[in-house]
Amino acid sequence: MRASRVVLTWTTVILLVLCSDNAVPPATGQDGGVTCSTNKIKNGEPIAHAIASLVWILKNSAPSLVKRPGSILCFDNVYQGPGGAAVAYGSAACNSQDVGGCAACLNDALNALSGGCPGCNGGQVTLDNFCLMRFEAYAYCT
Repeated sequence: MRASRVVLTWTTVILLVLCSDNAVPPATGQDGGVTCSTNKIKNGEPIAHAIASLVWILKNSAPSLVKRPGSILCFDNVYQGPGGAAVAYGSAACNSQDVGGCAACLNDALNALSGGCPGCNGGQVTLDNFCLMRFEAYAYCT
C-alpha cells in the first residue's frame, strides 16, 4: 500500500514513495554490517549519476520522512542526462519516532555505505538494528 507520493524536479526527477507495509527487522542489539554488490560501475555512467544523487536524497530527505517506526521509505531516482537514462532505487528506515536520532543513525549508515561500497551498484547497512539504508540498480522495494 502506497501512503504517499511526492514528485520533485531538479536536474533529476525524484519520486518518493512511502511503503508502509514493510517492517524493519526486530532489534537484536548488534550491527548488521555493510553488504555490497559485487557489480562495479564506472564514473560517468548514467547509473553512477543516479546513485550519487539518490544517496544525497537518502541522507537529506529520509530522516524527516521516516515518521512511523518500522516503516520503510522507498525512493526511485530517475537520472536523464549525458550518456542516457538510468534509475537507482533506495530505501531507509528507523525503529524510532525521534527524528534527530533517526537522522544521526541514517547519516552513520550513509557513511558506512559510502566507505564500504565505493563504486558498487548496490549496498545495504543495518546499524544496531536502529536504522537501515539500502541502494540498488534494480527495483526491490514495492
